[in-house]
Amino acid sequence: MNQHLQNILNIIQQDENITEEQKFAVVKLLKEADKELEITAFKLDRTEKVKRTTAILLEETIEELEQKRKAVEAQNRELEIESSLERVRTVAMSMNKPDDLLGICEILFKELKLLGFSDLRNTLIHTFVDEKNYFNDYDFSEFTGGCISRIPYSGHPVIERFINQIRKNKAAFVETVVNGKEIEEWKEFRKKNGEADDPRLDHIQELFYYHYSVGAGDIGISTFSSIPTEKQNLLKRFSNVFDLAYKRYIDITQAIEQAKEAQIETSLERVRAQAMAMRIPEDLTGICEVLYAELHSLGFTEIRNAMINIHDDEKETFVNYDYSDEIGRSINHLHYNIHPLIEKQIKQIRVQKDSLKHLIRVKTWKT
Repeated sequence: MNQHLQNILNIIQQDENITEEQKFAVVKLLKEADKELEITAFKLDRTEKVKRTTAILLEETIEELEQKRKAVEAQNRELEIESSLERVRTVAMSMNKPDDLLGICEILFKELKLLGFSDLRNTLIHTFVDEKNYFNDYDFSEFTGGCISRIPYSGHPVIERFINQIRKNKAAFVETVVNGKEIEEWKEFRKKNGEADDPRLDHIQELFYYHYSVGAGDIGISTFSSIPTEKQNLLKRFSNVFDLAYKRYIDITQAIEQAKEAQIETSLERVRAQAMAMRIPEDLTGICEVLYAELHSLGFTEIRNAMINIHDDEKETFVNYDYSDEIGRSINHLHYNIHPLIEKQIKQIRVQKDSLKHLIRVKTWKT
């Protein structure tokens, strides 16, 4: 029995002024009250247990829902990333010429911005030309647009450090920070190399570069603040996509070089055929004409004329066989001392049988 009810019961039973009949009635009421209290306590205890069980279940449900929410978010994020990678992959695999790398920079910039690279300055692709100690820099940002520059391996400590690190192995990752006095020097170096002017560099204290190697090239970004490991890993995934595209770039470059070499050989064969068909000295102008046409087809767009000179050192004269689209074929008999430039040319070209004459700039020269 409840202790308080028991105390009341004891007092009543000891009270002689209360009749047995009254005591019996009170005891009965007290027992009923005790029974009701026990039932109420039982119900309260059961309710409390139900509440605790419900709270635990609710907590587990909330945790499970949170895990599911995070899983859905992660899945959606992964789908978003894969869509971006696929768009970059599509542009990369549609490359037809080396300069299309600039288009990959552009799509990469847009996709990284969509994926949360809020402090992104630009996207970069480099192709290394080790035998000539320079790399081609393909650069894009929404602020400066696209730009292609040729950057020497030496000339600035930042570049020299970068080259030493990125060329160590095919899977190299390089993080470069330009800060302090280097910022002003870096701006001058960029300007010297013909890179796009970016006034935003006038208002910063630090600039961050992140590059992943793909063998004979790399892909990277620059940002106005450091990026966390998560974003570095994401950039790595884009570099893996670009790795496939870079193989295509190599194939395209080799195909262009082979086609160019074949074109050169064809041009040489045409000049050779014309030379072998010579019958009289005047036919040298025909060789000049073919040479002019073939050089023009090979990209000598600024060529004025093609000529062959036959020297007579004893008489200090030479016969000039000449052809250009403007004047056609011409044959001129000239003396070594007709003009100071001619004298200089003769001295240089007659040094040895197989010499290449140095460039002579002429503003006005009429003969």
